[in-house]
Amino acid sequence: MTTTWFLCPYDVVKDPNLMRVCSMHRYIPYIPNKDGNVWEEVEIRGNYTMVKVSATDSILTVIRADPDFTEILAKEPLTPETVNVFKTLGYAPEELPTTTVEDLLRAVCATRSVVTANVTADDVIIGAPQVNTVKSFDSIDVKVTGAAVP
Repeated sequence: MTTTWFLCPYDVVKDPNLMRVCSMHRYIPYIPNKDGNVWEEVEIRGNYTMVKVSATDSILTVIRADPDFTEILAKEPLTPETVNVFKTLGYAPEELPTTTVEDLLRAVCATRSVVTANVTADDVIIGAPQVNTVKSFDSIDVKVTGAAVP
């Protein structure tokens, strides 16, 4: 199994009401509890989510081919390009650590956008940022890997 992070959008679906679903749901036939594959997501800003996935390389290859998904390698050196990805989602430079990718992900996972359904237009309205009290970087890590971040 390989474990990695992905940045991906929410899909807007009608079922029968308008709702947002993490685009990782596209891969439900491959992931949940099948051969030990697991994933967990946390909403961030800009109608996006950070997803931590532990899966076989063959499944990760399929996900990596999805143009809506950007893999974020937590153990790699932090680059300006990675920081810029999150600036485009509404994070101010002073909110984004420039030390490690893990520090960056921890900060990004700490806030999310207020999102409301715009039923007449079949889409969503992205509002102001707020503190994310539902999930944290550490809680995602524990659910996927079974161990706390050192």
